[in-house]
Amino acid sequence: MYVYDPAADAWREGRKPPFSHYDSIATTISDKIYIYPGLENSATYNTKPSQISLFTYSPSRDNLNEISWEEKNLRSKKEIIGLFSLADNLFLLIKETKFDKDHIIPLFYNKNNNNWIYLETIEIFETQNLTTISFQNQIHILGGKTGLNKFSQMHNAFQAIYTIIVPLIPQ
Repeated sequence: MYVYDPAADAWREGRKPPFSHYDSIATTISDKIYIYPGLENSATYNTKPSQISLFTYSPSRDNLNEISWEEKNLRSKKEIIGLFSLADNLFLLIKETKFDKDHIIPLFYNKNNNNWIYLETIEIFETQNLTTISFQNQIHILGGKTGLNKFSQMHNAFQAIYTIIVPLIPQ
């Protein structure tokens, strides 16, 4: 991993992450970077017997030669399709299949209790290869592929209000 220092206009090698990966997703809150490692071994998700892990990296700790990587166990085998921050809060989107339909389940990380809170499930038809992004106080879910491997122009936007995600009405 490489870290850019804008003051020095230079790159330096940072501490290596405690996982090998590709297709990662990441976001930042304050002085930490949150990373879901994605895939490893070219075919399987980064899973342990009963968990998927989310890692945090603290660049300031790296500079002080302290432990800069931490692992958070999500206790889930569900596929993570989005990770982002809104108003200094961490959100995660996981995919779950119920009754042959795919659903996206948003989770909100409660910093005070150090736990994840499940929010209202979103039923969505394109759940493969989605792009997720947060912008201002909205969550956008774009594209994807249908079960017939056809690419989609789908765009769903959701407004984050406290810990509730509400679909926006297209204008």
